[in-house]
Amino acid sequence: MKKTVILGVVVAFAIILGGCSAKKQETVVLNLGMMPAVDAAPILYAQENGIFDGLNLEVNVDIYQNAIERQSALQSHQIDGALTDVIALMQNVNAGFHMKITLSTDTSFLLLTKDPNRLDAEHLKAALMEVSVTNYLTDQALAGKNVEKIYINDIPARLEMIGSGNVDVAVIPEPVASMGVLNGLTKTKIEVNDNFSPNVIVFTDKAIAEKHDAIQAFHLGYNQAVTAMANDDAGVRSILVNRLGLKPEIEQDIVLPQYQAVRVPSKEYLEKLASWSQNVLNTIVTVDYDSMVDAQFVQ
Repeated sequence: MKKTVILGVVVAFAIILGGCSAKKQETVVLNLGMMPAVDAAPILYAQENGIFDGLNLEVNVDIYQNAIERQSALQSHQIDGALTDVIALMQNVNAGFHMKITLSTDTSFLLLTKDPNRLDAEHLKAALMEVSVTNYLTDQALAGKNVEKIYINDIPARLEMIGSGNVDVAVIPEPVASMGVLNGLTKTKIEVNDNFSPNVIVFTDKAIAEKHDAIQAFHLGYNQAVTAMANDDAGVRSILVNRLGLKPEIEQDIVLPQYQAVRVPSKEYLEKLASWSQNVLNTIVTVDYDSMVDAQFVQ
């Protein structure tokens, strides 16, 4: 009888431990929307190399060619977070949609033209998205020029417009810009004297509240990926080509940024972009830093 009681206690204890272990190892899912940009590299790298798996985190990534479709998915909570830009974010936050910047990404935007000599002209037609970083960077890159802005949301459509000669230039993110070079276009680096990228990762307030630990693990994985990527340039390029569906010929031509650990943009930087939005887009943007930025995941 005594042996039976002891055995029962041992079995019960084992079941409790097993339950705790299963709970501890439970994998949480985060759904993210990315644009075809080099900003996504740390996330894709962490996926491909099992970094998120080691943190009991499953990250699903959808690549969007159209920023409006990505934004719609974010607002309808089909995805928890996304790669977006500060210009678009300000408009959405001021419209009452609650989401926050949790990290400032690292990016490469280039000017793409069919005839590079056209950049010397005083009047240029530029393809861009109106409420977006491409509008801001167009003004930065072509300051002093008379620029006629043609608003086109789809990146592939912008490339077609340049190739057909219907526009002179467009600000295009890498590595899509290098794909344009394969079709006879020329890319030129944009010089912007900003301490931060205008691109950011945001999560909805709903996701931050309901998946806080998963988002914290995501940022830890992001940092681990950035550390590993510093010694694996070839791996980064290969992942971008494979995951973004690019042609292998551009692999060595992709202009990669210097990837940094998780950080958030400064209040001064957001105020600078808010001022640009007011002057160019004729929209009054109130920058309440705490309502736009959540720095708790900066480690």
